[in-house]
Amino acid sequence: MTENLHAAYTTVPATEIESRLLNLQTAMGDHGFAAALILQGTDLLYFSGCLANGALLVPATGEPVYWVRRSLDRARNETPLGDCRPMPPFAELLAGLLAEVASRMPSGSNLGMELDVVPAAIADRWRRNLPQIDVADITPLVRTIRARKSIWEMDRIRAASRVADELLGLVPGMLTPGMTELELQARLEYEARRRGHLGFARMRGWTNEVVFGHVLTGPRAAERGYMDAPTNGRGLSPAFPQGAGRQPVQPGVPVSVDFMINADGYLTDVTRMYSLGSPPEDLLAAHERLLDLNRGLEGMLLPGIAAGDIFTAGERRAEAHGMAPYFLGSGGDRVSFVGHGVGLEVDEFPFIARGNPQLLEPEMVVALEPKLIMPGRGVITIENTYRVTAGQPERLTHFDDRLQIL
Repeated sequence: MTENLHAAYTTVPATEIESRLLNLQTAMGDHGFAAALILQGTDLLYFSGCLANGALLVPATGEPVYWVRRSLDRARNETPLGDCRPMPPFAELLAGLLAEVASRMPSGSNLGMELDVVPAAIADRWRRNLPQIDVADITPLVRTIRARKSIWEMDRIRAASRVADELLGLVPGMLTPGMTELELQARLEYEARRRGHLGFARMRGWTNEVVFGHVLTGPRAAERGYMDAPTNGRGLSPAFPQGAGRQPVQPGVPVSVDFMINADGYLTDVTRMYSLGSPPEDLLAAHERLLDLNRGLEGMLLPGIAAGDIFTAGERRAEAHGMAPYFLGSGGDRVSFVGHGVGLEVDEFPFIARGNPQLLEPEMVVALEPKLIMPGRGVITIENTYRVTAGQPERLTHFDDRLQIL
């Protein structure tokens, strides 16, 4: 084992949290927010350094306050924030929070909340009890700040990427005829956990869920589902209709292995293809064309390029290669993105999506995943994770792109 993410129980450095909060406070001042109330777990982790059941009040100036319901002792041990208080009993909770917010915010101020994920009932409660203060969505500021990764964050993503490369190299020794998708995924998950993978991936999108990833083969690999991803697969049950199922691996039928590794909360996302014996020539040729398409897109991961322009280039290249009918789906059942930001969540900014005007910036991390969904045949896939730099993009996942014929 060349990489083990269990080397230490690593807390986030105080300087890292200070920098993140300063970025947020600067952006709040620029956009007219007097304070932000951070409630979502991933954002709490990002701005406090710990994942507690609580609420973080960040004023545009001054020190933040972190109210913690559980566990206060653990939060105080893990967060570098100085004002980490116990939450009062439920009956007093709202009044206490409201009093603190009101004391810090003049009438007519904006209180920022993550309205993309905070339940409407909670946001409405704040609006009712603070009529003199406007509750507004601070999500775009939070997600834009999180899109640019620090050196400390990049160290985690690179560690996750090294484990991903190692696992991809184990697949040839695991794959046998008749093995099911589920059996291969379970073996990969086991090896990932041994190396310190946290065992899950966070996803912000409403009703979207993801665990280790998708191991898919054969026609069922092309089955569509509810998840906002190019591939879904059949899964094991209508209760979780995606990912590995009981479809067996057959000679000459490609297998798509798509997974994420989580190192200290930070993800990398990667996909490779394997086949026991040579697959049909048309599928092998389609994979080569997909690699060529992907090389063109990765060359566009440059500062100042609009994310939507990269998506458009992908569509045009798919058309030129004769792959348009299967690019990112088939018929009317397609996704409208060819890549996505990666970090604490697998659906971070920027989305390499149709019409997205967001410009790429140095230190963003992006996974490109141009994929072909071919009903009755299966899927042809590739995915890598990249760091946007001032020059050429840095590829973080290095295992051989080519379809591995075993």
